[in-house]
Amino acid sequence: MGQLRAGAAAAPAREGRRLRCARRDPAAASVPHPPAAGPGTVSVSKPGSVPAAGSVSDAGSGITFPIDDYQTAQLLVLILELLSFCVTQHKEHMRGYILHWDLLRVVLLINSQHTFLALSVLHFLRKIIALKDELYTHSITQGNLLAPLLQALLDDGATSNLLHWAVLELFELLRLEDCKSLVAHIIENFCPVLECITYVQAFQGLERKYERDKHRQMQSVHR
Repeated sequence: MGQLRAGAAAAPAREGRRLRCARRDPAAASVPHPPAAGPGTVSVSKPGSVPAAGSVSDAGSGITFPIDDYQTAQLLVLILELLSFCVTQHKEHMRGYILHWDLLRVVLLINSQHTFLALSVLHFLRKIIALKDELYTHSITQGNLLAPLLQALLDDGATSNLLHWAVLELFELLRLEDCKSLVAHIIENFCPVLECITYVQAFQGLERKYERDKHRQMQSVHR
């Protein structure tokens, strides 16, 4: 377990260096996220293990998701709606529950073939971010859980779909909600990707906010 957490902590820095611009080199421009195991799945195998047939596994925590069919996607949407309600109405209890079971890794479902499920994932993540809870923030950064969202922005032809713009709106939320830790995590680890996304001002706004926060921090140190 200690090795897994140490690897997760080093992942953002390693992966940030591997990022490349999708417009210049689509093959190299990939943000780390669970590779697909086959049509209709969103999976990654735990090192040294093989996922069971019809399942989706995550290497970071050993979580297994069901197969990505329509009925399962509908069920997962209902579960995400319930979780979204609970994290706002029962904050203390749900924090412990979500962090204990590593439920923030449902963000991996952003890769689902069903757009309505991916949008439900974003809705749940917005609720988490709006809480401005440092424990949630730490889990997101240590697990590199924003990487799948950035990868969604790099997918070919993605600019014309609803999911693409919903992801951009979530990153804009980070600036509006003044989420300093998450903004710093994005700018410091995914800068090569951000430089490629110039058709909106969301990431330029994040970079300006990061520079302002950094400048204020330096001023407070020298006082």
